Amino acid sequence: MRPPDSMSQVRIAVLTLMKSRSTGLGLRMAAHSSQLSRHEQANLRIMPRSLYMVVEHFQNTDAVPVYRRFRDRGRLAPAGLEYLSSWVDEKLERCFQLMETDDRELLDAWIANWNDIVDFEVHRVITSKEAAEQIAPRL
Repeated sequence: MRPPDSMSQVRIAVLTLMKSRSTGLGLRMAAHSSQLSRHEQANLRIMPRSLYMVVEHFQNTDAVPVYRRFRDRGRLAPAGLEYLSSWVDEKLERCFQLMETDDRELLDAWIANWNDIVDFEVHRVITSKEAAEQIAPRL
């Protein structure tokens, strides 16, 4: 790969600083400008990423419309909302999804794409490691 001829040709879309998930803390710096000065880069906000456990209750306990839409249109999640993992109960009535974002409004936008066939519970969660660290002084 050839280096750029000048710094003006370097386009910065997203700068990401992620600490290991094992630390329980993810940080992301996002830039929406295509060209940033060093000063602008230094002033980027570091935003903690929040984890959300989303419990989807399939309306009428019917998973078919949900899986059909997913097959045809995908997850329908906006950029900046990250799907991490999911589990479905054995009756195919509920899905438990772990999502991550630094902007709760993105989660709400995603929910709006599905709320005609799914009822949602949203719980902001922390990792077990983070919980142990918070409770340790009280033990």
